Amino acid sequence: DPQGAQNLQRLYPPDPTLAYAASPYEAAADAHALVILTEWDEFRSVDLGRIRAIMRTPIIVDGRNLFGPDEMLRKGFEYHSLGRGDIDRGAAPLQPLVKPRVASPAAGRG
Repeated sequence: DPQGAQNLQRLYPPDPTLAYAASPYEAAADAHALVILTEWDEFRSVDLGRIRAIMRTPIIVDGRNLFGPDEMLRKGFEYHSLGRGDIDRGAAPLQPLVKPRVASPAAGRG
């Protein structure tokens, strides 16, 4: 967000762990992922082919639903659109990393 970045920099100055980008392309260069948190037309009208080409890994988390999931998949992105509900892409459902423990009937007897 070009306007919000100026205000944010006053609160959180750039340092070795925080950098501000002047454009969407600068932000995407060599990025592992992009998170979209604004609806500015500047971001809605980016050249997605160019964005894909300059990212290290093409992952986009879209918090404003600027793009269509099918379009983003066709363009080669791993795309996560927040608030749209599940989108079935034929992938297996995610499994929990840790199986829940089930108390045995004998538990607690002593």
